[in-house]
Amino acid sequence: MGAFHLDMTKWVAKATNNMNTVVRQVVTGVVHGVDFRSPVGKRELWADNIDRATRGLPPVPKGYVGGHFRGNNQLGADMVPTSELSNIDPTGEMTTAANLEVIPKDAAGRVYFLVNNVPYAQALEDGHSTQAPQGIYGLTALEFQQYVDSAVAGVPK
Repeated sequence: MGAFHLDMTKWVAKATNNMNTVVRQVVTGVVHGVDFRSPVGKRELWADNIDRATRGLPPVPKGYVGGHFRGNNQLGADMVPTSELSNIDPTGEMTTAANLEVIPKDAAGRVYFLVNNVPYAQALEDGHSTQAPQGIYGLTALEFQQYVDSAVAGVPK
């Protein structure tokens, strides 16, 4: 093997490592952005049960703890998650950790899907939450280039 071949091998290894690092950081940024924006139902924000009944809405369940939507943010690598989970995660820590585990070491060259399959996800995205009046996923998508720029800037030259 000549010196040129060894230099090219090192360059390819470094470039591959940098691509994987950038993709991991970008996907991590998106996961955190969605988690940060995900509303968590707060009992005190809802009208009382008598008011809900007069509007034809079901009562707030006794012992209700919000976090089902946040617990259903699901990341898929090269596949679209299609199920609704039973997760309740008011802080988002468990869900974020699980999503970050999905990102493989060889992160570059894959297609990532971040979805939420609860029946009311579209309503929340459309602004039907005082906590997320401008949505969740769409706003995070608008920041995508910032995630890319930040990740690329952190790669050693």
